[in-house]
Amino acid sequence: MIVQTEAAELERLPDGNLEMRFKKNVKLTLDRIHEILDARVKLGGEGSYSVLVTLPEEVDFDVNVLTNDHYRDRELHKCTYAVAWDAQSSMNEQLVEIFYRYFPQPFPVKVFRTEQEARAWLGTMHPPAKTD
Repeated sequence: MIVQTEAAELERLPDGNLEMRFKKNVKLTLDRIHEILDARVKLGGEGSYSVLVTLPEEVDFDVNVLTNDHYRDRELHKCTYAVAWDAQSSMNEQLVEIFYRYFPQPFPVKVFRTEQEARAWLGTMHPPAKTD
Protein backbone atom coordinates (compact mmCIF):
# COMPACT_ATOMS: atom_id res chain seq x y z
CA MET A 1 0.00 0.00 0.00
CA ILE A 2 1.28 3.48 -0.91
CA VAL A 3 0.21 6.80 0.62
CA GLN A 4 1.15 10.17 -0.85
CA THR A 5 1.51 13.31 1.24
CA GLU A 6 2.56 16.73 0.06
CA ALA A 7 6.19 16.07 1.05
CA ALA A 8 6.67 12.30 0.95
CA GLU A 9 5.59 8.94 -0.39
CA LEU A 10 5.09 6.20 2.20
CA GLU A 11 4.89 2.54 1.31
CA ARG A 12 4.01 -0.42 3.48
CA LEU A 13 5.98 -3.37 2.07
CA PRO A 14 4.69 -6.96 1.90
CA ASP A 15 7.02 -7.89 4.79
CA GLY A 16 5.29 -5.25 6.95
CA ASN A 17 8.15 -2.77 6.97
CA LEU A 18 7.75 0.83 5.90
CA GLU A 19 9.60 3.06 3.43
CA MET A 20 9.33 6.84 3.38
CA ARG A 21 10.73 8.82 0.47
CA PHE A 22 10.81 12.58 0.80
CA LYS A 23 9.99 14.41 -2.42
CA LYS A 24 12.43 16.74 -4.18
CA ASN A 25 11.85 20.49 -4.22
CA VAL A 26 9.36 20.47 -1.34
CA LYS A 27 10.16 22.58 1.70
CA LEU A 28 9.80 20.61 4.92
CA THR A 29 7.68 22.43 7.48
CA LEU A 30 6.19 21.34 10.78
CA ASP A 31 2.80 20.88 9.14
CA ARG A 32 4.26 18.67 6.41
CA ILE A 33 6.20 16.55 8.93
CA HIS A 34 3.02 16.12 10.98
CA GLU A 35 1.11 15.10 7.84
CA ILE A 36 3.80 12.49 7.07
CA LEU A 37 3.78 11.07 10.59
CA ASP A 38 -0.02 10.98 10.67
CA ALA A 39 0.09 8.98 7.42
CA ARG A 40 2.73 6.72 8.95
CA VAL A 41 0.53 6.00 11.96
CA LYS A 42 -2.40 5.08 9.69
CA LEU A 43 -0.27 3.05 7.29
CA GLY A 44 1.75 1.28 9.97
CA GLY A 45 -1.11 -0.73 11.39
CA GLU A 46 -0.47 -3.29 14.10
CA GLY A 47 2.79 -4.95 15.00
CA SER A 48 6.38 -3.83 14.95
CA TYR A 49 8.18 -2.65 11.81
CA SER A 50 11.37 -1.01 10.60
CA VAL A 51 11.44 2.21 8.62
CA LEU A 52 13.72 3.22 5.75
CA VAL A 53 13.71 6.98 5.20
CA THR A 54 15.20 8.43 2.01
CA LEU A 55 15.96 12.12 1.62
CA PRO A 56 16.65 13.93 -1.64
CA GLU A 57 20.23 15.14 -2.01
CA GLU A 58 19.21 18.71 -1.23
CA VAL A 59 16.56 19.47 1.37
CA ASP A 60 14.91 22.82 2.07
CA PHE A 61 13.40 23.00 5.54
CA ASP A 62 12.03 25.33 8.14
CA VAL A 63 14.43 25.44 11.11
CA ASN A 64 11.53 24.46 13.42
CA VAL A 65 11.67 21.00 11.85
CA LEU A 66 14.93 20.42 13.75
CA THR A 67 13.81 21.92 17.05
CA ASN A 68 10.67 19.84 17.70
CA ASP A 69 10.35 16.24 18.80
CA HIS A 70 7.96 14.98 16.13
CA TYR A 71 7.68 11.58 17.82
CA ARG A 72 6.34 12.97 21.10
CA ASP A 73 2.70 12.08 21.72
CA ARG A 74 2.51 9.78 18.68
CA GLU A 75 3.53 6.51 20.37
CA LEU A 76 5.50 5.45 17.28
CA HIS A 77 8.04 3.87 19.62
CA LYS A 78 5.50 1.10 20.27
CA CYS A 79 5.52 -0.05 16.63
CA THR A 80 9.00 0.96 15.43
CA TYR A 81 11.95 -1.32 16.08
CA ALA A 82 14.55 0.46 13.90
CA VAL A 83 14.91 3.46 11.56
CA ALA A 84 17.58 3.77 8.88
CA TRP A 85 18.09 7.03 7.01
CA ASP A 86 19.49 7.28 3.50
CA ALA A 87 20.70 10.86 3.85
CA GLN A 88 22.36 11.09 0.39
CA SER A 89 24.71 13.91 1.48
CA SER A 90 26.99 14.82 4.36
CA MET A 91 24.85 17.89 5.18
CA ASN A 92 21.69 15.77 5.46
CA GLU A 93 23.58 13.18 7.47
CA GLN A 94 24.68 15.82 9.98
CA LEU A 95 21.21 17.35 10.24
CA VAL A 96 19.52 14.01 10.93
CA GLU A 97 22.18 13.09 13.51
CA ILE A 98 21.72 16.46 15.25
CA PHE A 99 17.97 15.91 15.45
CA TYR A 100 18.35 12.50 17.12
CA ARG A 101 20.99 13.82 19.53
CA TYR A 102 18.46 16.36 20.77
CA PHE A 103 15.52 13.94 20.57
CA PRO A 104 16.81 10.39 21.16
CA GLN A 105 14.29 7.63 20.59
CA PRO A 106 13.90 4.27 22.35
CA PHE A 107 14.62 2.38 19.11
CA PRO A 108 17.88 2.23 17.14
CA VAL A 109 18.39 4.93 14.50
CA LYS A 110 21.29 5.01 12.09
CA VAL A 111 22.13 7.42 9.26
CA PHE A 112 23.82 6.41 6.01
CA ARG A 113 24.64 8.11 2.73
CA THR A 114 23.29 5.36 0.51
CA GLU A 115 20.12 3.34 0.38
CA GLN A 116 22.15 0.15 0.00
CA GLU A 117 23.96 0.74 3.31
CA ALA A 118 20.70 1.66 5.06
CA ARG A 119 18.96 -1.48 3.77
CA ALA A 120 21.89 -3.68 4.77
CA TRP A 121 21.79 -2.34 8.34
CA LEU A 122 18.01 -2.75 8.58
CA GLY A 123 18.52 -6.36 7.46
CA THR A 124 20.50 -6.96 10.65
CA MET A 125 17.77 -5.51 12.88
CA HIS A 126 14.94 -7.66 14.18
CA PRO A 127 11.65 -6.91 15.90
CA PRO A 128 11.58 -7.52 19.62
CA ALA A 129 10.33 -10.91 20.72
CA LYS A 130 6.66 -10.95 21.65
CA THR A 131 5.93 -11.33 25.33
CA ASP A 132 2.63 -12.73 26.51
